[in-house]
Parts: sequence; C-alpha cells; structure tokens
Amino acid sequence: DYFVKKIIPPTTVFLERNHENINKILEESEGMDIVNDFDFEKFVEILRGSIPFIILIVGLSLGGSYLFLRYTKALFQSSSDLRLSIRDEAQPGGLPIQTAPINNNAHLLGEIEFIKSELLHEEVIKKMNLGLTIYAQGNILDNELYGNVPFEIKWWATANNPWFDKRFDVQIVDPKHFVLAFEQGRGVIKQKYQFNDTIHLSGMSLVLIPKPAINISKNYYFIINSRYALLSYLQSKLKVDIINHNAGIIRISFKDHNAEKVRDIVNVIDTVYLEKTLAAKSQATLQQTNYLNEQLEKVDEELTKYESLLEGSLIENKTTDLLSKFSTSVKESENFGEKKAEITNLLNLLDQLEVQAQNDSIITTLMPEVNLPGIDFNSLILKINALFSEIASISYYKTDNNATLKVKRTQLIKYQKELRAQINEAQRMLNKEIGALQSKFSRAQGEFLKIPSKETELKRIKRLHTIYEAFYSQMLNKKAEIGISRSAIVPEFVILAPASQPTKPIYPVPTNIYSLGLAAGVVLSLLLVAIRYLLNNTVANQKELEKIIIAPVLGVIPFHNKQKNAKYSKLVILDNPKSTINEALRSVRTNLDFVLNKSGGLNDTSTSKVISITSTISGEGKTFVAANLAGIIAMLNLKVLIIDFDMRRPKVHIAFDREEEDNLKGTSTILIGRHTPQECIQHTPIENLDFIPSGPIPPNPSELILRPICDEFIKQLTLSYDVIILDTPPIGLVTDGVLLMQKAEVPIYIFKANYSKKAFSKSINKLILKNNFTNLSVVLNAVNKRFSYGYGYGYGYGAYYGKRSVAYYNDSESNYKPIRWINRIYKRAMSFRK
Repeated sequence: DYFVKKIIPPTTVFLERNHENINKILEESEGMDIVNDFDFEKFVEILRGSIPFIILIVGLSLGGSYLFLRYTKALFQSSSDLRLSIRDEAQPGGLPIQTAPINNNAHLLGEIEFIKSELLHEEVIKKMNLGLTIYAQGNILDNELYGNVPFEIKWWATANNPWFDKRFDVQIVDPKHFVLAFEQGRGVIKQKYQFNDTIHLSGMSLVLIPKPAINISKNYYFIINSRYALLSYLQSKLKVDIINHNAGIIRISFKDHNAEKVRDIVNVIDTVYLEKTLAAKSQATLQQTNYLNEQLEKVDEELTKYESLLEGSLIENKTTDLLSKFSTSVKESENFGEKKAEITNLLNLLDQLEVQAQNDSIITTLMPEVNLPGIDFNSLILKINALFSEIASISYYKTDNNATLKVKRTQLIKYQKELRAQINEAQRMLNKEIGALQSKFSRAQGEFLKIPSKETELKRIKRLHTIYEAFYSQMLNKKAEIGISRSAIVPEFVILAPASQPTKPIYPVPTNIYSLGLAAGVVLSLLLVAIRYLLNNTVANQKELEKIIIAPVLGVIPFHNKQKNAKYSKLVILDNPKSTINEALRSVRTNLDFVLNKSGGLNDTSTSKVISITSTISGEGKTFVAANLAGIIAMLNLKVLIIDFDMRRPKVHIAFDREEEDNLKGTSTILIGRHTPQECIQHTPIENLDFIPSGPIPPNPSELILRPICDEFIKQLTLSYDVIILDTPPIGLVTDGVLLMQKAEVPIYIFKANYSKKAFSKSINKLILKNNFTNLSVVLNAVNKRFSYGYGYGYGYGAYYGKRSVAYYNDSESNYKPIRWINRIYKRAMSFRK
C-alpha cells in the first residue's frame, strides 16, 4: 500500500498536471547534473575510498618534513643584553659629577641606529677578519668552517679586485698539492698548485697554507667577500631591540648558520660599541683634538704643496744645480749653428740636382749620403745615366719607332719622375728639421734667460718647507699630550647577559615542521576528498538517484564481491539463499508486485506479465539483474522465462554457465522463422525458470524486432509462462531497447552505483515525459553495503534475530564492519534537521 500510494500515483499525477509544460520540465531536468545538496553518505564513501591516498599524502608530507629538516641548514641565534649609562669624571678640580642615566626612548633609538650603522659594522669586519669565508662541500649542504679551518689563506689585491664575491673551489690532491678551480669569463679555470706557493691572478695574489686539520677526502671552497657583501650580511642578520625603556636595556641578537660565529659576532659588536661609545662621549678633549687634526691637515697640505713644488722643479730642470745648467745651454746654442749650416749645404745641392733632373741629359751631380728614410739619390742617378747611354746607342742604328727604344724611354721618364719626387720629399724633410732646430733653440734661449729667477724661487720653497715641517712636529707632540687626558672618561657599560654559544637552532624546529607537515597532509587530503566529491558525476546511492529522476525506485541491489573480477554476469542467488543480495532481490520482487497490482500482481496467474529490463550503457548489470530477479520470482512457484533480446552482445546464456554451442539457436533464429520458440527454450538449475538465448548475432537486430513475428513470438510465450522478462539492449547505444519497452507492462531501468553517470537520468526523464512510459521503474545495482540502501526497502532486519543476525548476514561480505559512529552522527543530524 505504501508503494502504491507514495510512488506510483505521483508519477501519473505529475504527468497529468504538467502535460502542457513537459518540454520545460524536461529542460529543467537536463540541468540536474550537479546535486546542490551535500550528500553525507557519498562524501563518507569517497572519504573511505580515499584512505590509501590520504595515508600516502600524509606520509609524503611527513616525509617531506623529514627531508626539509635533514637538508635545511640550522639557523642559530645568540644575543646579549646591555644597560647603557655614561658618567664623566673629567671635571674641573678633579671632582666627579654623576650625570643622569641615559634611559629615555629617543636616546635608546639613537643608540640602536648607531649599532646598526655601517661605521660600527666596518669596525666589526676589521676585528673579526670576515673578509674571507671557507666552506666544506657536502653532498647537498655546504658547511661553513669557522675557527678550525683546514688551511689558512693570505691574499692581497688592488682596490678594484675583480675576484670579490666569487667562488674558488679547492680539491686536495695530497698533503702538498691541491687543484684550484674558478670561473673566468665564460669558462672554468682548473690548475694544480702547491701549498705555500704564491698564486698570481689578474688583480690579486694569494697563498694557501695547510693546517693539521686538513682532510684530503673532502673538497672545499672559499669566497673573498667584498665590503658591500659583508655590510649587507651584518645588516640583514643583526637585530637590536629595546628590552626596558626605563632601565635603558637593549638586546643585540645575531642569526647565522654557525653557532660559534654568531656568539663571536655579538661579543665583537659589544666591544666595538663600547669603544665607539667612549669615543663619542669624550667631549672634553674632542674639540682640542679636532682643532689639532684640522691644523695638522692644513700644515700637511702646505708641506705636500711645497714638496710638490720641489719635486716639480727637479722634474722641470732635471737638476737642483741651475748654475751648471747655464753652461750646458751655451754649448747647445753652438751645436745648433753647425747643424743648421750642414742642412743648408744639403738644400743647395738638392737645388742643383733638381735643375739637372729637368734637363734631358746625363746628370753629373753626385749627392753625399743622406740619412733620410726612403731617399736614395745616387741609385736613381746611376739608372738614369745608364738609360741615356743605351738610348744613344740604339738611336744610332734604329729608328724612333723601335719597340726597344720606346721601352727605354718610358723607363727613363719613370726614373726621372721618381728622382724629382725624392728631391721634393728630401727638401720638405730638411726644411722641417731646420724648423725643429729653430724651435728648440728658441726654447733653450728662453730657459737660459730664466735660470737666475728660478734659482731665487727654489731657495724660497726650501725655506718655507723647513718652517712647516718643524710646525707639524710640534702639533703632533701636542696631540699626544691631549690623548693622555682622554683616559679620564669612565664608561658605566654593563653587559647584563653576555652572548653565549647556542646549543639548539631557532629554525627549523622539528616539532613545528612535523606539525606543519601533518597539517599540510591533512589539508591536502581533505582537499583531495573535496575535489573528488565535487568532480564525482556518478550515482552513488538511492537518495542521490531519487533527486535526479522522476521515476520510482523499486529497490537497490548491493555490490556482490564474487562478481568483482568476473568478466560476465552470473546467477548467484543459489550460492547463499540468505545472503544480502538475495534479500535485496526479494525486496525488488515485493515492490514489483505492488507495481503490477492493477493487473493482479505477480501471484495472479490468470494473465502473464511481461517485464523489460534495460540500461543506458553496457556494464551496468542489466543481465545480472534480469537473471537473478527471474530466479527470485521463479521461487514463488511461478513459471518464468528470460528472453535475450540483446542480439548484439548476448550474455544471458553465459549467466547460466552455457557454452557458445548452446547459443546457436535463439531469438534471432525465431524472428527469421528458422526455429520455433519451443525448440529454443533451455532449462536452468532453478525449477520453473527457463531462458531463450539470443542466437547467432544478426546484421539487423532492429529490423527483426520491428517485424510482426516479434509480437506473435512474445504473445505465444505468454500462454505458457506467468512472467516473461525481456533482456533488452542498452537504450543509450541503440534504439532496440525502446521498441521492446513498449511491449512490456513494467519497464525496469538499471543504474549501477558509482558507475552510471548522473546525466543518464536525462534518458529516463525523456522516456517518461515524451514517450509516456509512466510505469517505468528504476533499480540501483552494485550499491556499497557500508551504507543504507534507501528509505526502508533495505534488508536491515538483522537486529530482530539478535546480535546483528549472524545467521542472516552469512555471505562472504558479512564480515565488513561499517563506520557506526559516522552513521549515528549522520542520523542524529538528520533527526535534528527534521
């Protein structure tokens, strides 16, 4: 009665009331692919299915945390607490006067900025000798060697050293030799050196001195740090905070990967800060010192000036004895006259030679050897004279058109032209040399006239230099006397908590890293489950199925473990009559009886009932449900026949463990008239249950079903059987299933949990709304038994028999224990919601 009143009427009434809006309703149903309401059962199911991935993700996260701790350099921090207060005892009369403590906030902020300043940091760098850092190479992490270094490096370089902040790899070959590798340009230079030898590079030289701590099996490298890199390093790692404003207490902290180094740096900062503070507070003598420094600087400038003048005089005059230079200038003037006369004589000879070169006759003038580049007069003169002789001989017995004579004359013209060119070049060079001698003579004559005044100026410079030198020595003595008085300044500088070597790193902290890794693993796991839940587009349970279809659900069939690895559907109801799957099929049979109530129900044998079973695609368990539901119905002492109309992929005969030889005749041969139905009926192990296989696969199954003989075939069998079940093809692939559904009283549509897509609901809704299949019902197959199978149509009567009904759940899946507390929480939440 519940099924008839609650499920069947709504579908029929729904169609009657919304007949005019069927297309609109169908369009809305097609948009029901995503379920808006949160499905707790499905979420828990996905969660349970994701447990291996969750374990893997959490394990990977913890493993990542371990690797992070293993291969991350430990960061140490050392700090010291200082109390700042200054008193001045350099007062008149020698009486100490106590000043007020320095405890105001503005002053403390100023001291903090002073500690962070480059001025103080440069002093720290000098005291700690941080200019060079040595590392020991590891497989993954490199370790800075501080204090106990394997070798000492001495280096010196120019101001613009190109090797600053570059890596030098050192590979120890033996106790006496090593290989040094470094980048230069685009390549890497590798060369073998000997310890204690000076290595010369461009702009730098260095020496490696081995120590007993050297390890030959390890590789090392070092970096020569630049000023900018060291200042940036100190400023980035140093932290200064105010601990107590009123007491004037500050804390200096430093972080680095070497515990001993951070302690030493903090101690050196304290020391340098003490020294700088004393210097800043020594106001009594600071003004005198500044005055003396200014005067010393001025005197030093004057000394430098006069030293430069003396040096310039020496460079200019090439001597400090100007009188001897006077006699030298007289001799140079005499030499100039001789050289000028010699060059003038050469110019006169060149004029004569030029005149003869222009005449077409033998040249009689011979030139002396001239020391000029590219000039050789005598050679050309000899060639010209020789050509004149040859031309004269040839002309005596040859005409002017003679070829030899023409060649000789051409050569003569060439040599004459070349001679004239050399004469012009020589005249130019000699005139230039006369000009140079004249200029030199003029300068020498000018210097000669200046010698007396220069001698007087040189004596004045020497006298002033002696005066400033004596004054400079006096001021240095005065400065030393003032420095002694600076000891009167007494600092009250208290280190409340000196820096100590840290024993534990501040980062990474194992507890925090593992907690973070665990939290990340849990978050990623939940994210994975959420993504799988949101991306899941299959039907998981009856509740989810009923939200997306308008057809009634006859029941659900649990997942059968024996069919997990089976290739084809099998008859399983005989394995264990009291199994959960048998009870589920009985529940479907009972609900089916309600559906057939108008025709008298299943037990009314006066009329035969035709039931078709189909699905959207292959693999949803259509044949499995048909075979096992037929067996359950046959157990009511009703004659049941299964007809395999899936002539493309027949499986009914396989479900009953028959061979391919048993499928040589069947539905296809009946529809073509080759065999009669009685010839094709085969019996099963279940009494009253028979089946007709599909027969050989025909080329045109749809045309066979459309033949009138198909209706006659089914009608003929209704005379012999109480229930006929048609195993039809999937309607999502071919149209055969829809044609056969029209011949059945109750079309049953199969959905498979976690396999059938939600979009398959469109097919059912179209069949109901457009094809008017108002009697269509749905069965959900292969539902996981961890959760309930619907709204009371399940088979959870086990508690009635006591202790979870061991006699009832006695199949191979009965040992599974569900998550009871999750189910209880869910049911309690649903009850509160109601």
